[in-house]
Amino acid sequence: MSNQKEETINKRKHKHKSKHRHRHRNKRENSLNIDETSEQPLLNYTELKKINEIIVGTNKVSCFKAHEKFLAIGTYDGYIYIFDFLGNKIKEFKSYEASVNDISFDFKGDYIGSCSVDGNVVINGINTDKSQQYTFPQVIKSIAIDPEYGVKKSQSFIYGGVSGNIVLRSKGFFKTNDLLIHSNEGTIYSINWTNQYVTWSNNNGIYVYDIINSKIIHNILRPLNSPRPDGFRCFFKWKGSKLAIAWGNFLSICELKKDLYKNENTPSKMSAIYYQIFDFFICGISFFDSNLLLLTMEDDELLLELDGTKTTQKKLKKSKSENQSNLRSETETDNLTQTETETDIEPPQKTQENTNNENINNENNNNENINNEEKEIIDEKKIIDEKKQIKSNEGLIIRLINLEGNEIATEKCQIRLRSKPNPLEYHLENNENEKKLFFSSSQQVLSAQKLSVDNKISWLVKVSKFKSAITLAKENPKELKAYTYQDLGEKHLNHLFQNQLFSEAINDCSWVCEKEEGLWAKWIQKFIENDKLDDIISKIPIKTPKLDPKTYQSILNYYLQKDIEKMNELIEDWPINLYDTQVLIQFIQENIHKQETKENQENYLITLANLYSKTDKHEQALDIFLKIKKGDVFGLINEHNLFDSIVDKVQQLIEFSVEETIDLLVKNNDRLPIDKIVPQLKHDAKLLHLYLDGIFEEDPLISRKYHGLQLNLYVQFAPEKMMNFLKSSTSIPLEKALEVCRENHLIREMVFIMKRMGNAKQTLDIIIKELKDIKQAIEFVQEEGDKDLWNDLIKYCLTNPNYLSDLLDHTLSTKFDILQVVRRIPPKMQIPHLQNKLTAILDDFKLQVQLREVTKDIIEKDCTDLMFVFYKQSRRGRRVTSSQHCYLCGESILNQPHQNSIVFNCGHAYHKSCLSDTLNIKTDDVDNRQIIQKKSPDNNQNNSKFWCFVCSSRMNQNSNQN
Repeated sequence: MSNQKEETINKRKHKHKSKHRHRHRNKRENSLNIDETSEQPLLNYTELKKINEIIVGTNKVSCFKAHEKFLAIGTYDGYIYIFDFLGNKIKEFKSYEASVNDISFDFKGDYIGSCSVDGNVVINGINTDKSQQYTFPQVIKSIAIDPEYGVKKSQSFIYGGVSGNIVLRSKGFFKTNDLLIHSNEGTIYSINWTNQYVTWSNNNGIYVYDIINSKIIHNILRPLNSPRPDGFRCFFKWKGSKLAIAWGNFLSICELKKDLYKNENTPSKMSAIYYQIFDFFICGISFFDSNLLLLTMEDDELLLELDGTKTTQKKLKKSKSENQSNLRSETETDNLTQTETETDIEPPQKTQENTNNENINNENNNNENINNEEKEIIDEKKIIDEKKQIKSNEGLIIRLINLEGNEIATEKCQIRLRSKPNPLEYHLENNENEKKLFFSSSQQVLSAQKLSVDNKISWLVKVSKFKSAITLAKENPKELKAYTYQDLGEKHLNHLFQNQLFSEAINDCSWVCEKEEGLWAKWIQKFIENDKLDDIISKIPIKTPKLDPKTYQSILNYYLQKDIEKMNELIEDWPINLYDTQVLIQFIQENIHKQETKENQENYLITLANLYSKTDKHEQALDIFLKIKKGDVFGLINEHNLFDSIVDKVQQLIEFSVEETIDLLVKNNDRLPIDKIVPQLKHDAKLLHLYLDGIFEEDPLISRKYHGLQLNLYVQFAPEKMMNFLKSSTSIPLEKALEVCRENHLIREMVFIMKRMGNAKQTLDIIIKELKDIKQAIEFVQEEGDKDLWNDLIKYCLTNPNYLSDLLDHTLSTKFDILQVVRRIPPKMQIPHLQNKLTAILDDFKLQVQLREVTKDIIEKDCTDLMFVFYKQSRRGRRVTSSQHCYLCGESILNQPHQNSIVFNCGHAYHKSCLSDTLNIKTDDVDNRQIIQKKSPDNNQNNSKFWCFVCSSRMNQNSNQN
């Protein structure tokens, strides 16, 4: 019985794996160039001891999830722990009395949702103390909170469990709202919410739901003879538009697509690009770079149980057809609470290999013979033997496959197993950046990363992969035991040179030589000998390390003979202290005249100039550049302030670039005097104009000596700038300017000059007769304010109806009387649009009258308001104290109770009797309440009023002094 059992298991394994093993075995052997027993490990494991110290006893891991910021663990005791990636506890929640079934995060990692066997759902704030609890009458198996839970006010989450309902719960304005998405297909085992897509699994299969468009876009039925749905966890992993789904022993990879017949912003369809049933069970999945990593378990008893229903199938070829896609192409769902949805599902594409296998199957079915069957049995035994050499039934196996389902590598997971392992107690998670993997059992958590350099060095040395070994040795030289870093590099470079792999040697030389001056010198010489220095030159160090000057000298000597332009680049880029410049300068000077071509001589001169510049002999370098008319002359002048050296070399600079020369002369006019530049440019009027114009725009005072010369230059080369020149210059001889403008018929410029000369009538005559611009004539007359000019303008306009029409249009805004124009219009003159113009004049007059009336009313109101304020202030009482004295008798104002007192606005106080006697005024004629403004007797003051004696005396004294 045991032999039959083993044979049945092996047949099933062969049936699902043989095509993958045949397809990739040769490829892997070629890539590794070694036996398959020497495969390089995939991962390096680290035990998170601080976590493992917490999950002990009954407080075992029941669920495990990873966010890009932290890890979360739910336990059978109802605890939820938050850890960082090093295992340090960040936060702890005691949310339940029973086991935690599932955990979910929002995208930012601010909230964590969880559910439990006791029917409770709790959503806790990770960075806050916020917590919300919901209680349901049934067991909640899984939960997924909105990826934007912390942002949206609805704070939605989706839950499901033994009731078989998928429900979206959202916070409303007055109450929470429950939306039934799907139901009546058995227990909900797992839910995932990523972006706008919700995926879940139930007894019937797996669904992908578009929550924005409220429709199911994909459905995968559970394969026939699948293991119990509650015995294995269902996994969903997204990467971009691809979704990997694993449950039990099957794996499917789907991809979102846009409907080509609809104008869609987001994909609304999903199709399977890979579907496979394996002979092992999947305990976790994760994307691993561009591949997929599977945490798998092999269980012979369960495989035999699954295979028991097919004992009548004896032919291996017939059993292969059972691995074809079980996808449902279209699904109509009536259980949605929204409107009827449509499901567009594309079947998985058949590969060429699958097509060939089907053809072979048909051929074998039609042409069965003993030889084929014997060959098949032999191949099957080879595959079984090969698989036994790898790993089988030895705990958890990590399998790396590509997205086409082809296995790339396998290795045993380092997680500890119980004597009777349960697939539900093992977990595989990764952070969003895919930099770390996390494996978990009920009482152990491991982190894993790609294999480190330390673990790869010995394997790479063993298989003679020197390039990879050197790369790792460069970063971790202490890990090398059998070889030193230099030995590895020497052997590697020798190997590359022997095989003439110079491109690889160039890339690796800097790693090998690193800071070893001797190695650099040795290999640079080898590159020179093989005429490959061009390829390595960019890698040669000039700072760390700094090589021997002879090494750099040998490089420059090589390029001096092979490529002098490259030598010039090196001289420009390299520090001057790397080599002996005097030796190079002397060598170049001795060999310049020996060059046969002019081009070579110029190249030598450029090199010599660069060396002069490097040694701070910039004047000599400038002379060479000017001589051969090459090089960055202007940059050299500006950078090293060589203006004194070019005062008499303007013509040579112009031969380089007119624009840059003029710009240099203008911007540095303080270093390059205008009196020394103008004589060098007089032979070319155009250049002289460009220079003087630039100086004028920079500062008109600098070139005032040459403003008379610029008159003709502006007329010849830039007449459009003449007006601005005339307005800005105060050094122009006006008579000469008028003559030049008259000769060249520059009317507006003539008008401007004649204005400055004071010839008003002639100016008006030119504006009217030459320019025929009535508006400008009116503006000119208004500026002058001369009534005679106004009359002359009217007389001239009366001779032409059109001029008169323009005059009426533009006279409204002038200070002159429009009636003078209207009264002098000849009775029978036909003026275009006269009625409209007169109407406009009258409307303007009415407007002015209205403005005056409104202004008058405003002024009168302001005067009344101010007078009232003045009157109110004048009648305001003043505070009098016992310290105040009469300015006439000197006694206190309040000393005599029955004596009336007078206090003026100026602040002076008097006894009424004292002031009356002094001013000879009868007290009976004055109101005792009256407060008098200070006035003098000279202001025609009424004798029945008082005035301040002190203030009036001061005013009289001031007037006498004046």
